[in-house]
Amino acid sequence: MFHELKKNTRHGDLGLGDKRARSAPVAALLIFAVLLSAASGIYAGASFFPQQAPNVTITTTIYTTTTSLTTSTIWSTLTTVVPGVLTTIEYTTSTSTMTVTSSSSSVTATSPYDAAITANDMPTTMVAGQTYTVHITVLNRGSNTWTAADGYKLGAAGDVDPFGPTRVLLDPSDSIATGQSKTFTFTVTAPRAAGTYTVTWRMVRESVVWFGGTSKATVAVSAAVSNAVIVGNDMPAAMTRGQTYTVHIIVQNTGTTTWTAASNYKLGFVGDNPPFGPSRILLDGSASVAPGQQYTFTFTLTAPTTTGTYTMRYRMLQELVAWFGQTTTTTITVQ
Repeated sequence: MFHELKKNTRHGDLGLGDKRARSAPVAALLIFAVLLSAASGIYAGASFFPQQAPNVTITTTIYTTTTSLTTSTIWSTLTTVVPGVLTTIEYTTSTSTMTVTSSSSSVTATSPYDAAITANDMPTTMVAGQTYTVHITVLNRGSNTWTAADGYKLGAAGDVDPFGPTRVLLDPSDSIATGQSKTFTFTVTAPRAAGTYTVTWRMVRESVVWFGGTSKATVAVSAAVSNAVIVGNDMPAAMTRGQTYTVHIIVQNTGTTTWTAASNYKLGFVGDNPPFGPSRILLDGSASVAPGQQYTFTFTLTAPTTTGTYTMRYRMLQELVAWFGQTTTTTITVQ
């Protein structure tokens, strides 16, 4: 039953000298009280036993003393306080420290509801209005199996989340048993207003109980900035009256926003009154131009029937919000 015991080489069995041996009953009562307090997590002078998951090994110092104890006193006390959990005891007189080690073969879940969040890749900085994919991994440390049908979810504590959903669901086919982990994958959108925001996640069984450890994220949201440079432009310098030409203007996103058609990002003619050609060139409906990426606007120009010299100026804009970035200017002679 007793797996390991370090002996005091000067006194024989666990350092039993005359004065120290006589103090064993007192020490036994003391360690029993300490262990009871440690097991309940209320003894300030020792590390309490954490709730354990199967297949997890810990080492916890639960008692420090200069008084020798007998093997039978230590073992009977420990197995009474935490039956079925302890496998190794070490008492070292040189350091006056006794440690207890639990092993994977004997640790069992102590509560139907318990969980630990083991991974969370929520960004610590975001740009206002931008969308991000987040992964949070949770370990089931309780004895219940988590399923969607039984209402188990990842929730935003307090039902408040400035970034997105207050509940993230299990997949219908998930069955997360004791000791298994689930990675929740979901998207969040940074608030429109710059500032510092906090969100805390925790497991919940809907309408029953919140349980387990929490994971808190503090995120600094910066204001979105739209900016652009013109990378290329093949607009002809000369045209023939009435002829149609296909042109390309390549623009790079140098801001912190992502351009989409739904967000009304467009290439526009500066002044909204072109002598010929479109005043707005739209993004493709499926386009999503992230910061650092480039987009090629392709459109046609039909030369006017009147000869002359014309100036064409194009620039990016977010309709009804602002014009931004570099302007490309081309002078075209129509003959």
